[in-house]
Amino acid sequence: GTWASRKLRAMPGDDAAISEALQRLQDRNWHHRLRACMAIASHGTAAGADHAAALLERLEDDGEREEVRVAACEALARTRQVAVAHLPMLRRYVRGIDRSTKLQSAALAAIVRLCALSGLTLEADDFSHITALLFDGSWKMRMRGCEELANLGEAVVELHVEVLAPRLEDESAFVRGSACEALGVSPVAVRESEARLLRCLQDEHELVRSCACQSLCNSKGAVLSHAGALALLLRDESDLVRWVACKALCQAREAVVPHLPMFRQWVQGEPERCIREVLIK
Repeated sequence: GTWASRKLRAMPGDDAAISEALQRLQDRNWHHRLRACMAIASHGTAAGADHAAALLERLEDDGEREEVRVAACEALARTRQVAVAHLPMLRRYVRGIDRSTKLQSAALAAIVRLCALSGLTLEADDFSHITALLFDGSWKMRMRGCEELANLGEAVVELHVEVLAPRLEDESAFVRGSACEALGVSPVAVRESEARLLRCLQDEHELVRSCACQSLCNSKGAVLSHAGALALLLRDESDLVRWVACKALCQAREAVVPHLPMFRQWVQGEPERCIREVLIK
């Protein structure tokens, strides 16, 4: 019987629920304001200009809880027919050095979503606080930069191939592996960094070899062109690498058909039962 339970039961397009959410955005209880943002997000396509304005008011209130601000960003991303006009406000939040990383990430995710839905072009400056991490002195920060770009999707990764690809030669294996995974999000990015990814197949660290294999296998063109090199990983000393190579190659069956004799030969010598079973299939 609580407002929160009614909100969770409400179906998208429920005018009464979204109207109540608009009122709750002004509630003194921050939990109610948080749930109001969540309700508007769940009814995104039904939200109007009033809802976008109310969400922006939550963002502009310096005394507002961070949880509410993050939820307001996420809700704005779903009110696309009215929120595009508010991209400058979201960009100010992303580029403001006094904002929390969590809030920056939420605002940036909203920008990426709105641009994708509206056909607008992403701006490189929107991601400057993330790309800066790729050059940090700490390998953990560089790895985090790769992960954050990957989480934002294909369009963002494609925009940053020039800064991600050099991380394939990072001194840290964890950064190299994360860079492989990030580039693997986009077939276009894989194609543009193909030579470096192929070199990673020979990396001394099993994590990097497995990540490079998976990324290359995410691109049909790369698999067709380099199926032989990828298949060699089925003889890798690492169980992890052989498992990843096996699963990845089996998802691209047409590319490995020419190598079936080699597969059959290796099935008998594979010590791990789970890998052997996948190879047989």
